[in-house]
Amino acid sequence: MLVACSRHRITRNTRNALPCRWCGTSATSLIPKPLSVALSLSYDKDGSYTQPENMCSDTSYGGFGGCGAAGGTGDWDTNSDLRDLISDGFLSFLPKDPTNNTTYYYSYEPWNANEGGYTLDGQAYDLCATLEAGGSFCINQR
Repeated sequence: MLVACSRHRITRNTRNALPCRWCGTSATSLIPKPLSVALSLSYDKDGSYTQPENMCSDTSYGGFGGCGAAGGTGDWDTNSDLRDLISDGFLSFLPKDPTNNTTYYYSYEPWNANEGGYTLDGQAYDLCATLEAGGSFCINQR
């Protein structure tokens, strides 16, 4: 896994999320903890992560015109799959990347049936932050 710090710098490859030498934080701080906790609570309640899937390009900057996008930029789309976390009371708002533009943003993708060998929708997800040095850091919940 790539280790990165809160302003999205990659330090080195490692198996664990170690502190970043530039900023003293761990790679997991790139993704707000309340978001992954809310996804876990949603799974406990519904047996899946945010289903049915409404968007194919779900980001904190908007839908980028992807399927299911209602439009708008600068925030999670009104059709964002993560909006379920607010309506279910697990979050009061959806966090955004500190820079949050067309280059640096959070993205969310629940897995559908027949992806990765899953027979049911919403049994896994990828929650990612884009990095200044290129690529992304992802929490891959399986």
